[in-house]
Amino acid sequence: MDRFDLPKELYRECPLTVKAFLSRKFVLPAYRAADYYDQDELNKLTLMMLAAHFSPREADDIVRSQLLNIFQALHCDRPVLFLERELGEILARTEIPGVVDSSDIHFPFPSFRVMMPKGLIGLEAQKRYGMFLDIGHLPANEEVGCPKPIAAELDTFARDYRLPLTRSLFVYPEHVLVISSQLDRGHASSYAVTKPLKGSLEEFKEFKGKLSTDYPNDSEDDAFLAQMQRLAINILLILSSMPVEYEPLTIERKARVEGKRTIPALARAKWIGDHLLRAKREGHVKGEIPSRSVPAHWVCGHWRHQPHGKGFALRKLIYILPYRTGNALEL
Repeated sequence: MDRFDLPKELYRECPLTVKAFLSRKFVLPAYRAADYYDQDELNKLTLMMLAAHFSPREADDIVRSQLLNIFQALHCDRPVLFLERELGEILARTEIPGVVDSSDIHFPFPSFRVMMPKGLIGLEAQKRYGMFLDIGHLPANEEVGCPKPIAAELDTFARDYRLPLTRSLFVYPEHVLVISSQLDRGHASSYAVTKPLKGSLEEFKEFKGKLSTDYPNDSEDDAFLAQMQRLAINILLILSSMPVEYEPLTIERKARVEGKRTIPALARAKWIGDHLLRAKREGHVKGEIPSRSVPAHWVCGHWRHQPHGKGFALRKLIYILPYRTGNALEL
């Protein structure tokens, strides 16, 4: 991932905007720190996309989807969750259950960022991989735009442009799911899709159609978009299947200013699916499933409607981790 500096004018003219993106970092266990891309560089990358000097008329489907996620995230303090490699590899292979209705998905936030471990999904032939997933939604007929204080600053920063991106407003006649990501290097590295979220999830099993963008799309691009959708849906189902309460961030160190430099606050990282599978330290994974005394084979991770309640008349969606039925095979 390339490193770059933000324009000095941005720091001077947009202090609230810079604070919204650069005033917080998440503390990771030492054995996990190298698994993820640099948080500061990703935040700068997202900020620069928002501050881009072109109008909404020039924005394609990818930019519009990214913008919607950024706007929604800014309205809820840009939540970030980390996905560990062990669980990420399982979820990336898990097929989306077609029997599940979109009403089974409950969003924890209007939009949130999932920090993905390096090399999890991407364009394998080119060795280019997704650095994060931004996952958001917008209910039918609700309007969202850039928060006004940030929009005012960025409008000043883009003073030579009549229609900066911050003037964009989004509203759809039906509930939409928005998924966006960016590859770790190379040109045409942004990928995003906005789709109606209704009825069965069958249509999310594969990507169909081309995005409205000047960059050509090929089968490898389509495959990556399908990976993004599968992983995002499985993450949402994991978050929806347990009654998780999202407590305020645990701040390890408050933000402070030293001269012209802002030292970001340090917050304890939050993890996806830690009720299922967590690597508590290197080489030790909580959640390993013991083998059973039947012919050896692996059962893939999958979703199941679990009977519960009086007379087992109710059903709830639960995730079954992969398990080995004997001792002869390796995953």
